[in-house]
Amino acid sequence: PLGGNRIKHLEIVNQRGKKTLPINVGFIGSSTILNDGRTPNSLTLRLSNVSPTDTIALNPFDSPTPSKFIISFDVAGDWALGTVDQVSAITVAGADWGSDHKVESDWHIQKETMGNSPQWTLTHLNKAEPGLAPGHVVQLTISNIISSLPSGQTNLYVRYENIPGYWDGQFFRTVEKGPLLVVGQNVGIGTTTPQAKL
Repeated sequence: PLGGNRIKHLEIVNQRGKKTLPINVGFIGSSTILNDGRTPNSLTLRLSNVSPTDTIALNPFDSPTPSKFIISFDVAGDWALGTVDQVSAITVAGADWGSDHKVESDWHIQKETMGNSPQWTLTHLNKAEPGLAPGHVVQLTISNIISSLPSGQTNLYVRYENIPGYWDGQFFRTVEKGPLLVVGQNVGIGTTTPQAKL
């Protein structure tokens, strides 16, 4: 017999316009975290407009349908980044970058919860020039990552919605959980700040 209750989330996905959004999503530096259950880790994620000619228009924060980039992680199973409580404690901060330096940020970042899964939603604040010009970079610092789950791979998801002229869609990038980290030219076992070659 059926008993209890279950929650299902329904999303309406836009499939009008171009199918592929010209955004590159990748990590700066290592994509590995130390999973000893106590050490805070940080990852740096970069979103770049790789179109040589086209600005990606965005609906601003106060639009009825604001353009969104939504960051989330797996939180169930050994393949997850961490437990629900560990992932909930993560912080995400963002900044715009020019050709080689940080500039004033035009982004609003809000933490939300979908079921048991925390997510961070980025929306654009600049109503005068809402968009990503060719070569424009948004750099996200994801901090206070603590994991006590087994070593292995997990996913970081970047979902995007309401981008004028493009389908809704999703990128994912692999994060490695393990006892060994490579930082620059150094390798550390059980530490995030190795001070020597090994």
